[in-house]
Amino acid sequence: MSATNRQSFGMQHKLISHSASIFVIRFFPALALLVVAILFSHKLPAALFGKYQALWVDTAILIVLAGLGLAPLALTHDGRTINRWLMLLKPRHVVLYGLWVALLGLILAFLLKDYDTYPTAALPILLLAQVGSLLTETYLIVQARLGIAALVSLLHALAFLTLHLLFLVLGLSFATLIWGIFLLSALRFCILLIVSGKVFRENAVGLRCRKIPRNIRRQWLQLGIYDLVQVAVRYVDKFVLAILIAPALFSVYFIGTTEVPFIPIVLGAVGSSLLQQMAKGPQVQLSKLQLMRTSGSILSRVVFPIFFFLFFFRQEFILFLFSEKYSAAVPLFAISILVLPLRAYNFTAILQHLNKVHIINLGAVLDLVFACSLAFPLYHVLGLKGIVWAFVVSSFFQAVFYLYHTSRATNQPLVSLLPLRTWLLQLLGYGILFFCLSLVLGDSFGLIWQLFVAAGVTVVTVVLSLLPIFVARS
Repeated sequence: MSATNRQSFGMQHKLISHSASIFVIRFFPALALLVVAILFSHKLPAALFGKYQALWVDTAILIVLAGLGLAPLALTHDGRTINRWLMLLKPRHVVLYGLWVALLGLILAFLLKDYDTYPTAALPILLLAQVGSLLTETYLIVQARLGIAALVSLLHALAFLTLHLLFLVLGLSFATLIWGIFLLSALRFCILLIVSGKVFRENAVGLRCRKIPRNIRRQWLQLGIYDLVQVAVRYVDKFVLAILIAPALFSVYFIGTTEVPFIPIVLGAVGSSLLQQMAKGPQVQLSKLQLMRTSGSILSRVVFPIFFFLFFFRQEFILFLFSEKYSAAVPLFAISILVLPLRAYNFTAILQHLNKVHIINLGAVLDLVFACSLAFPLYHVLGLKGIVWAFVVSSFFQAVFYLYHTSRATNQPLVSLLPLRTWLLQLLGYGILFFCLSLVLGDSFGLIWQLFVAAGVTVVTVVLSLLPIFVARS
């Protein structure tokens, strides 16, 4: 094998290894929440299920606002640098930040005040625990303490799932469920905080504190804005509709536009790994562009098969997971997953690494404005499907915008940023495979067997697609 090929496969293996570790940390809580959503969609009335989902929609937005861009800033720099900055922290900084998060917690309580099933006193502290867990978990990722972070994540997910099962089996009150979620979140935060403090004391020995440079402070501000706009794009439609439409109808829209399970976690894990490798690796632009193409090639081997599986078996997927009472969500789901192929590439990593976060923010704001501008007229023409189309079209517009500015920032042709030949071959091959599979299974199997056979084929396809990387490495 040539030196170039060895370097490429080494880069792929390192990226997969680090990304997989981060994925595991994020995976367990997401899996528990998905299982709960499936159980609740079958067991609870649609109105109560809609109220439960409203909690997580509102919380997701406020967590990002409370985070102030700290998590993405930490992932952009190495652990040693983060420790130098943390040495500048004073008790008053911690108190002021705690008051800021508490204020947002009161806003959460206000947003859910019309739902008499929520215990108002628990909501502000729940938000504080969630934000604290995010920041301490991110710190452990930056410090490469992935094992302990994964263990805490797993234990929390098991306890979270157990709590919801007890709610269904024992008939606990909804308020008791929320208090239980609060206690679990607080316990998770306390454990992560203790571990993070120990890691910091070990790694800060011999270090001198260093002020955050002005350009990094600007980057921090821009990252905070970007984080907020991104979560607004993800949840603004759900946030508004949760207020305007009945909870039962909102639950249909929420399921129809729900993100494909675990894909955001995969993308976030790879993105975090990319930024960490760029921060630690050689400052050679071409090597970073090669890293981006490599990540795109790897991600597509996972994303494209899942996309075609979900598109051709969308009805089986929705009806099996969420029951037939949500059949109206199938057309919405078919539209929303059209953005899934875009997840095979991190369009902002190079710009973030080059500290071009103002361009990232501009693209995010334009995406939000474009989507909202399209949503209103399309809603009057197509109903709820029009809102979904608005956000799909704006996502493609945003991808092109980021590619154009990355091309300008790196002085490279736009097409050289992407593994286009690999993607075209994969789209053609995977598309034909799953189209033929849908024809065969549709005539021979029932709904459940169609879904399980197709899911099995998807898993095998992903494994076989990734196998050459590990074989070449060995």
